Amino acid sequence: MRRSAFLAAVAFSLVVLAGCGGDDGSSATGGGNGKASGEVTVWAMGTEGEKLGVLAKDFMRTNPDVR
Repeated sequence: MRRSAFLAAVAFSLVVLAGCGGDDGSSATGGGNGKASGEVTVWAMGTEGEKLGVLAKDFMRTNPDVR
């Protein structure tokens, strides 16, 4: 049960981060490149906090302009 709660929290966090993607303003419908940019702050406690660096590695690789 603990593992599934952890994975659900991680999935939720990544969905929230993905929703913060930037828009380069190239079209009226927001057709940006879908990549996030700027600064993202994530709070996590317990095991989530301990594993966040590992789990966010793929997100950071895909979104190099995020600090």
